[in-house]
Amino acid sequence: MTGPPMTAVETHLLGHRFGQRAALQDISVSWPSDRVVGVLGPNGSGKSTLFRILSTALVPGSGSARVAGFDVRSDPARVRAALGTVFQSPALDPELTVTENLDVFAALHGVGRRAASGAIRALLEALEIDDRAHERVDRLSGGLRRRVDLARSLVHGPSLLLLDEPTGGLDPTARSTFWAALDRLRSERSLTLLVSTHDFEEAARCDHLVILDRGRVAIEGSPSDLVAALGAEALWVDCDHPEALRQAVPSDDIVEVAGRRLRITGPALTETLLRLRAAPEVGTRSMELRPPDLSDVYESSTGHRWSASGEGEA
Repeated sequence: MTGPPMTAVETHLLGHRFGQRAALQDISVSWPSDRVVGVLGPNGSGKSTLFRILSTALVPGSGSARVAGFDVRSDPARVRAALGTVFQSPALDPELTVTENLDVFAALHGVGRRAASGAIRALLEALEIDDRAHERVDRLSGGLRRRVDLARSLVHGPSLLLLDEPTGGLDPTARSTFWAALDRLRSERSLTLLVSTHDFEEAARCDHLVILDRGRVAIEGSPSDLVAALGAEALWVDCDHPEALRQAVPSDDIVEVAGRRLRITGPALTETLLRLRAAPEVGTRSMELRPPDLSDVYESSTGHRWSASGEGEA
């Protein structure tokens, strides 16, 4: 198979509706090849709808999308040939062994028996599951099943790998092992990863990050650039009376709206913090003195908070 095109995914005014609800609205992106592209958003932001369209499982309602240079409407077979997919639920037969599962998927993709045998052996070794080759899938842990599913997605040699929240439900050790396996694979072959997630730690691993909000692109760029754009250390304040806060802080402090909170920067933030603690008229609910992170990027770009459950809050 020839190498991937310069652009892995390109969409223009892509949209989709489920009844009256707009799941995607005017998505226009161009994502590079040979990179890890992350799509971050809470449940209901449109991540799964976007990935279903890119994998040809769902026909877009409007606009266009190309994957590996092929149109998802007019050339879905070539999209599927260029693309491997890993969704939250492994697409494996639990009653078959690891090797039997991979043999089945190789045959479905038209991979010859000899080529399939070599590809399966190499994948099992790279993913460090070759000792489980003849074990039934239903006897494997969740983390091992996910690695087998990863091998399944790569058995036909795709140039792109689409992972829709692939570590959902895994414990921290299994999640770390899964990402280590991906890193090994990418060190051995040219492979573009498209990863949807609602985990900020996973989002930070990406080369390019897209934040979705209610079916629209809120912001995109490299994680480090997005965080750096918010500046250095700041005082993050949630309060009832922003105008009273502006009167209470020193005149050389800068107060900016950051989503649902206020971000204060200045030369003496500790002094500002103490001053706000002594100003009951501000109605301060919480204060944090720290550098920004991706959760702040999310809040600043969408105007919503991110809850512990991964749901966006109004």
